[in-house]
Amino acid sequence: MRVLHVAMECVPFSKVGGMADVVGSLPRALRKLDVECTVLTPHYPRIWKGSPGAELGAFDVRIGSADHRVRLLEGGGGVVLVDQPTAFDRDGVYDDPRTGEGYRDNLFRCLVLQQAARVALRAGVRAADIVHCHDNHTGLLPVYLRDDGGPKSVLTIHNLAYQGIYGGDQFWITGLSPGRFFGHSAFEFYGDLSLLKAGLYHADLVTTVSPNYAAEIVKPQHGFGLDGVLRQLGDRLVGILNGIDTEAWNPARDRLIPKSYSARNLAGKEACRRALRERAGLEQDAAAPVLGMVTRVTHQKGVDLVGAILPWIVRAGAQVVLLGTGDAALLDLFSDHRTRGRDRGALRGRLRGARPARPRPPAPTHRASAYRASRPSPSCAR
Repeated sequence: MRVLHVAMECVPFSKVGGMADVVGSLPRALRKLDVECTVLTPHYPRIWKGSPGAELGAFDVRIGSADHRVRLLEGGGGVVLVDQPTAFDRDGVYDDPRTGEGYRDNLFRCLVLQQAARVALRAGVRAADIVHCHDNHTGLLPVYLRDDGGPKSVLTIHNLAYQGIYGGDQFWITGLSPGRFFGHSAFEFYGDLSLLKAGLYHADLVTTVSPNYAAEIVKPQHGFGLDGVLRQLGDRLVGILNGIDTEAWNPARDRLIPKSYSARNLAGKEACRRALRERAGLEQDAAAPVLGMVTRVTHQKGVDLVGAILPWIVRAGAQVVLLGTGDAALLDLFSDHRTRGRDRGALRGRLRGARPARPRPPAPTHRASAYRASRPSPSCAR
């Protein structure tokens, strides 16, 4: 079996969220099961400092009324890089780091990747029995594949909250007939275009990151307006639990930490704790456990529950480091705890814009919050 994975991010070439880890590691796991896998992902020359290999093909893709030259470059390890400077020669994958706002032409950029996959398949540059599409950025690819009589498609929902919603007046640049958008359709979402909705309707199979998440998103409170569409999928919606990459996330071989360690030899772990405390501006208290949390700061991840028990955690003598992007109100909750705790802590932040699906979550904020509150004030314990 030949599988082509298509995604806007893939470790080690780019990474914003967990999808990049999945796209980077899942094909390796599938190859162990004798599944032939190729990953098609953009070449971001300002993000990945490596050097691509040979050119595998070059062709034009039509976006709106203009043709754009695309080159396919060898990325190594079964990865093919889509080189299109107008779309991908950027400092960020989705957002401009200078402004924190999403790129205004993100629809164009997603279409370049999807049309590149489409043309590569039609021209025989890449062959596949199944095309595995990842998140909303590839939501129109199942549509194109059906129109072309191409391979079967699988769409994985990594995060339902982000649906690839763009103004309906931009539908014309997709190359699809305008008549397919108007009225109740697979593309229209409250007058806008939803790439994810289009993918849900047209993919042969829809998967998500766990059986529990698959059960949650068919309910109105977790469906972000698409729960009805998801319920209609029936057994075409499958939850498959994400695995872990024991090669990349192995402290015994990790070169990015100060000292290696393992279950049999924990000596290096104390050195890592000291380095983290120093980096975060925490008190060097060898007796205090350090609790780390790297996550999107949203109710969906249970960060509000952590915030609720935070006073108890710090009264018990622990140190806490939180790194993530998300809900500014939740981040402020942690900031308030830090301030009221009279700790020696660190707080860094900047706004990062995004256009999430309805209902719209608060504008994401990026902060790293770390604090030690061995003597919390009474207000911290509220």
